Amino acid sequence: MPDPTLTGADIKQGSAVRPLSELEWQLVRPVFWAWLFLGVKDVLAAHYGSADPVSPIPALDWQIAHLRKHSALLANKAGALPLV
Repeated sequence: MPDPTLTGADIKQGSAVRPLSELEWQLVRPVFWAWLFLGVKDVLAAHYGSADPVSPIPALDWQIAHLRKHSALLANKAGALPLV
């Protein structure tokens, strides 16, 4: 299955058509995170809604790895991640 992750190259290529506004840059990260969390919800709902919910809990390694990714381009355009 191809990796549907939006990369810095994708953003740069799209910016060649029409540069992203400041608001659009600010929305890239929250929209991406929302997409990731929806995927996690779907994976867990499928697991716990199945006939055998005691089967091994699905691995969320891909989602966690992508949640932790850092983009220098995005940090430059939208600001650094908030420290919690």
